[in-house]
Amino acid sequence: MGRLSGHLLPGFFFICFGLWWSYNIFYRYFVSKKEAVVIGRGRKNIKFKSVLLFPCNGCCGGAPVEAILIVVATTIGFLGELVTGFKGGEFANVGNSQHMSMYFFYGLMAFVNILLHYKFSIPPGTDYAVALLALLNEGLLFANHLHGRPPLDVL
Repeated sequence: MGRLSGHLLPGFFFICFGLWWSYNIFYRYFVSKKEAVVIGRGRKNIKFKSVLLFPCNGCCGGAPVEAILIVVATTIGFLGELVTGFKGGEFANVGNSQHMSMYFFYGLMAFVNILLHYKFSIPPGTDYAVALLALLNEGLLFANHLHGRPPLDVL
């Protein structure tokens, strides 16, 4: 997936999830502030709570739809990189292994969130630790993905 088409699909998902997360973070924040203002009228104070993945309220019975979608998308991407990385029976494309590591860590992040949603016994903060690993991996890929290529190719 070293071509433009191989980067458009993951980029599209990053933009969609980034917009979804931004909307939900601001929505939760402003709802918590609004409820804090009207607390004098007998309303319960809603504190802002940070989460990694947001539930889709009102659909699928409270299932972690976002996390499941991320696991499915990253699995497809991982398998696509694995299949297209072989040439002549050997794994020849190092760029594909970099993409596979990105898919793996984001898929792991979503998988941990699914386990947390279904109340599996996981140490507190594991979801944030795995998300940190995914973001560190992404940062390393951005810093080194185009290393050794001509400057015009990097642009």
